[in-house]
Amino acid sequence: MKVGSSCTPGVGLHAHGPFGFAVFDALLTVLASFLIAKLFHVSFWITALVLFVLGIIVHRVLKVNTALNVKIFGEL
Repeated sequence: MKVGSSCTPGVGLHAHGPFGFAVFDALLTVLASFLIAKLFHVSFWITALVLFVLGIIVHRVLKVNTALNVKIFGEL
């Protein structure tokens, strides 16, 4: 099994939903935002925004095309 094969975009849990976005990944990000906000008594909305922006940056640095990154930056 090659490294990263479990995170192949568009496959399995990463299958694209509406507008090409991976719904499962977005739901996990929202859940993580909720848990972090409750645990550290910070704003859920700011936490969610930071996590989504971090996700965009990390995917871009790792050169992983996501639907959102393609819309923002174009195809790698």
